Amino acid sequence: DGSRIRRLFVDGAHQRKGVGSVLFSRMEKLCMKSKPKSIKIYSSINAVGFYEKMEYKKFGGVRQSNEGIVYQLMVKKFR
Repeated sequence: DGSRIRRLFVDGAHQRKGVGSVLFSRMEKLCMKSKPKSIKIYSSINAVGFYEKMEYKKFGGVRQSNEGIVYQLMVKKFR
């Protein structure tokens, strides 16, 4: 069906230096090995723009996990 990435954070001292893009590209390639129909990401609110640049789309509204983490579900479909 699909793969999912729950959390990816880059320390503030290393943000805007391409670290997140490199890490995310590697994670996405690992997910693609299973030939998913989609990849779901539980994005922090601050990272929505980052994932939109990676061609992910918002899916539904802002949510909150059982642990109290506020996130935006995002999806990239392949088929």
